[in-house]
Amino acid sequence: MAEPPQKKARMEDDHDGNKSDSNNQESDEQYNASQDMFANSMEEESVEDDWSGVPISALPRLNTTPSLPSQYPAPHPGPSHTVCVQLPVTSGLPRPHPHTLRDVWDGFHVRLPWSRENLYPVEDKSIKGKKVLRSRWELIIESLTKSKITSSLDLEEAILSYNTRYRGKQDWDFSALHTLFTEEFQPEETEAFFDNTLPGMVDILISSPNILTSPLPLLSAGSAHSITMSQQQVMVILINAFFCTFPRRNAKAGGSEFSSYPAINFNTLYGTCYRRPEAHMEKLKCLLCYFNRVVNSCPAGLITYSRKVVPARGVPTWSSSATTLPKLHMDSKGTIEVEGNGMLQADFANKFVGGGVLRSGLVQEEIRFTVCPELLASMLFTEVLGDREVLVVVGVEQFSKYEGYADSFKFAGRFSDTVGQDSSGRKETSLVAMDAIRFINSHDQFNTRNIDRELNKAFVAFQNRHLNTLQAVATGNWGCGAFGGDTRVKLIIQMMAAAEVGRDLVYFTFGDTSLVRDGGEMYNFLVREMVTVGELYRILRGFGKSGRDLEGKELFSWIYQQVGSSRVDDGDVIDAYEADTDSEKEDVTRADIEEEKPIEGRVSALGGEHSSEDLTDSDKWLNQQMDDMETKPTATNEIKEVKAGGFFAALDKMEKGELETKVTKVKENVCPVEASLGLSTEASGIPSSKAPVSRKAKEDKSIDSTPVKQSNGVSTGPTQSKVTDFFQAK
Repeated sequence: MAEPPQKKARMEDDHDGNKSDSNNQESDEQYNASQDMFANSMEEESVEDDWSGVPISALPRLNTTPSLPSQYPAPHPGPSHTVCVQLPVTSGLPRPHPHTLRDVWDGFHVRLPWSRENLYPVEDKSIKGKKVLRSRWELIIESLTKSKITSSLDLEEAILSYNTRYRGKQDWDFSALHTLFTEEFQPEETEAFFDNTLPGMVDILISSPNILTSPLPLLSAGSAHSITMSQQQVMVILINAFFCTFPRRNAKAGGSEFSSYPAINFNTLYGTCYRRPEAHMEKLKCLLCYFNRVVNSCPAGLITYSRKVVPARGVPTWSSSATTLPKLHMDSKGTIEVEGNGMLQADFANKFVGGGVLRSGLVQEEIRFTVCPELLASMLFTEVLGDREVLVVVGVEQFSKYEGYADSFKFAGRFSDTVGQDSSGRKETSLVAMDAIRFINSHDQFNTRNIDRELNKAFVAFQNRHLNTLQAVATGNWGCGAFGGDTRVKLIIQMMAAAEVGRDLVYFTFGDTSLVRDGGEMYNFLVREMVTVGELYRILRGFGKSGRDLEGKELFSWIYQQVGSSRVDDGDVIDAYEADTDSEKEDVTRADIEEEKPIEGRVSALGGEHSSEDLTDSDKWLNQQMDDMETKPTATNEIKEVKAGGFFAALDKMEKGELETKVTKVKENVCPVEASLGLSTEASGIPSSKAPVSRKAKEDKSIDSTPVKQSNGVSTGPTQSKVTDFFQAK
């Protein structure tokens, strides 16, 4: 970002050497944590080991590289891009499109709170024991406006009045919110929030149907689609999430309507966080800082959210790649969002985007979503990511400074984001959410199947088919820490993927100077020896069956040996791999099985030609979407069957999202995301080409189905320990 915030494990201005906490990283539940970028990274520092590779100034980035064009096309409405504002955007706040509300209530779109179809069963005051249907939106407005809300207790009662079934439930405990306003804030700050900020939020909520008039499509699994909204419309989504108004998003049962989507209502933030209570208070301060800012002065930019999907035929044939490695800069001190400004920035995501941000999570992804709350809106419409899917967000703004990490995380005041805008009014900050496999057994990351999966995921994340001249990608220890990945393995994988798409790479090690040193030496060696991506892939594949200790430092030794001994022979490595392939088994829990699912359409170890009959149903389906971008993907969800129990009982279950669905039992070696669509995803071969492909030609070969049509701070006083000072008293 143009004006770096003072944050992360080491404050940029005081150089106090604060280290991040790499403990306490396990998730509270299946999708309640993101990947830890700091874990396994703390080594003794030495000045000469701060960076390696090429100087960071030699890598292309927006605003500093004159010849670098804007990286994403201007938003343009179409079958694969929903634009919620009138174009072109003129001065002032963008006007909504369409002019008036278009109410859609179906399984292909977000069920918005203000829909006429959003009904709620309530007690009939005239007849005891009888229930009648009422507009839930009217009930929400009435609850928030019938009397002034002057405390967190009043706020709790108002929210529960239209979420009555959740009274007393664990996820609807408002104790953390009460602590924030009674113990963390000074009385004048609490008064300022309830006198000024909260009433402004209620006024905006009431205006929601006039601000966000367009139906929001669900970015469902297998569908490449983009949504462009104004920052004002994103604010409307987040204010509704604050007041917990989104229907059918609270049910957790496996068969519920939105069980494959992240949570969006903020109720899970409001309860006591036993894992890191102090840091949780700081997270709440960051979010309230955002609301205080946008209520008083709403930004007028645009944001584009894009789900990228690449079918099996669109990923490289890694073993035959003749692409050489890109430029690499490794740094032990920098951070992705500060030193990586103007670059494509990696979000070490959970497959449920946002991870544990609405619970206790506070590692890389959760922190980014906390200080850039507009990222939270993606949780409303982004289904769990598949193996060859990522989410790209263009135009988000940072609103809070912070320091520390995980348990040591602290709100450090407002942040003024001075990053410039593109011609469409989007900030030139682009972020890609890319999820890694969670490894229970660290040896599993050396399986060819898992290497393929991580390579393909990084390839999809880094790819941009719209340009030949790309900004560098800023990344780091992706999938390491709590996810069990090895930093040296992930460095090699991301370097290979960046080479295939034609991007240079900046790798931040977050304090690991030995990785900077070893990685820089390895990079210089590979460049000097002119090792191609294909050769490196074959070496990686052979290492898994080499009999050596399967860890990163040993991998580096293996690479030096293989390249040094008259290069690696493809056939020898493949034979070594084939010898024991069938005996491999993964040691994973049921909760992690989706993270280690097979790679659909994987090239066979022998690299032979394959007919179209070998493709999985899932791959055929995805390929069809690529061939016919004008046709919106057809939903394969089965019609819900209502349980017996009467109309109101059924309606009650509908509102909770707990209607029964017919669910086919999924085998462990089937991709759960695509299996949920009724598609088989058994691993199979795909056609491959042995012809060497140049680095630039790779861009034409690769297939990206995303028509990415994208898209006055008050500082904390030095002696102030609790008062945040972002609510000004009258």
